[in-house]
Amino acid sequence: MKKDKKMTYMEKLTAISETKETFEKIFEKELDLIKVWAPLFVRSDTWLQDDLSGTEKWVSFEKSWERFEIVHSLAKRKRMVLGKYWFPIWKWLYTEMKAIRKDEIVDPLHSMYVEQYDREKVNHSRR
Repeated sequence: MKKDKKMTYMEKLTAISETKETFEKIFEKELDLIKVWAPLFVRSDTWLQDDLSGTEKWVSFEKSWERFEIVHSLAKRKRMVLGKYWFPIWKWLYTEMKAIRKDEIVDPLHSMYVEQYDREKVNHSRR
C-alpha cells in the first residue's frame, strides 16, 4: 500500500480556498442565492447589531470619537438589504459572517470566533 504524501502548507491553503469557492458556486446555483457583503463591524448608532437572546455583550472599540461593534448576528442587516434593494419576493440572499461572540460558551462544537453562512428572503409582498 502506497503511503499518501502529506500536503505542504501552501497546498493546504490552496485546497481550502478552492473548496470554499466551489462550495459557494454550487450553493448559489442550487439554491438560487445572491451573496451580499457582510460587515465585520458596524457603527454603534446604526442599530444593525442584533441581540440574539437579549443578553449578549458585543465586542466594541472606539475610533475617532465613534463607537463600533463587532457584528455577531446579521439578521437586521439582511432584512435591511432585502428592503433597500427591493429583492423580489422569491429571491434569497446569503451572507458569510465572521464574528466574535464574547459570551459564547466554548466547548468542542462552539467557539468565540464564528464563521457561518446565513440566508434570508423577503417574507411578504410589497403592495
